[in-house]
Amino acid sequence: MFQWKDVVTLGNAVGGFAAMILCLQGELLWASIAIIAGYFFDAIDGTVARLFGAGPTRFGAELDNTCDLVTYSIAPGVLIFAVYRERLGFWGAAALGAMPVLTGVIRFARFNIKRIEYPGIWFGMPRPASALAIVFFLNSHLFRHVPYADWAGVPLIAALAVWNLGLYPFIGHHNRRWRRWVAALLFGLVLGSLLVAIPVSYFGDVAIFWDVGLIWMVLYPTTQWTLIAPDERRRIRAFVEEWKAQ
Repeated sequence: MFQWKDVVTLGNAVGGFAAMILCLQGELLWASIAIIAGYFFDAIDGTVARLFGAGPTRFGAELDNTCDLVTYSIAPGVLIFAVYRERLGFWGAAALGAMPVLTGVIRFARFNIKRIEYPGIWFGMPRPASALAIVFFLNSHLFRHVPYADWAGVPLIAALAVWNLGLYPFIGHHNRRWRRWVAALLFGLVLGSLLVAIPVSYFGDVAIFWDVGLIWMVLYPTTQWTLIAPDERRRIRAFVEEWKAQ
């Protein structure tokens, strides 16, 4: 039942747990990095499965979903509390941090009871994208240096949390066939820009890595709908209505 890809999947939960511990120690930058590390393990578990010839299993799917809850819902909630505690006070920061936790838990339960799956589509803001958007925003120049931008984070975090529960379709990589040049171009642009930003951030003492990541997180929900063909949009709407009627 337990496969090598499941070991890699556990790395996702370890990243989320490490982020929470680091928040307790006041190491908020490293807590953000730990969440990104968790995402890295989440992203490569499928590759590891293919390398070892492992197929999908019910246990693997449930394990992946549970680890996502830890790293993309609970850990960001703790990070939000730690960042906003001085700005909003204990209870205000706790309420704001609870938003992604509560919606993540609801989404987790809904997924287990009544799954909604469509090839190449995620419904509601994907939890990894939502968590990364929060992490990149909280470390960006926008948050740290622009007056009152930190307060703009309050409605942003609330909107991302609510968006997790919606049925708005988002492009997903599972079971979606991309033209090779398109996939290579998108992968190269995203990964290349982030990799270039790392040494610039380190040697130039400028946190451009987080700014670049935030730009990509903004572009994802605002442009991805255009990649879905009109015919597929109609099929998705019909599928959602059928799912609601069940």
